[in-house]
Amino acid sequence: MDSRFLKGVFSAVLAGVIQASLLAGPYGLKANWILAGVSAYAFVVPGFFVYAAVSLIASVTLYAISGFAVPSYAVFAALIFAYALRRFFPWQPLPGYSIALFAATFVPYAIVDPRFIALHPYLVATEAVCTAVLGIVLHALFTRLYDETGRYPS
Repeated sequence: MDSRFLKGVFSAVLAGVIQASLLAGPYGLKANWILAGVSAYAFVVPGFFVYAAVSLIASVTLYAISGFAVPSYAVFAALIFAYALRRFFPWQPLPGYSIALFAATFVPYAIVDPRFIALHPYLVATEAVCTAVLGIVLHALFTRLYDETGRYPS
């Protein structure tokens, strides 16, 4: 079994545990750890089906810990959406990844309760920015972890 897959499974479970267990940040806002962490894995993953499997594991972990069925499936849809979006931004991975994360943050809200976006646009946009910033940090960390040479790929 590919070590990148095992690292991805570990990262997905860890992100699910962190997402479900952290106390809410200021004003009830916290970054989406699953979306940021698993989407960062998309840049080092061997293929789509491996990424989809890791995304499903992250969603199931979130469901098992928190018990919310619909948001867990919405998070899975957002992860697949982020993977698809990053293919549209091939010029540089980091800006494309940031844009994909920002946009994908809106997907779970659109699936679960679209009115929430209209009623609280500042809150959702702030969470999207927090998730994108966390994603940039995790992207740099994962790229270094998954690169066998230990150098940041250019």
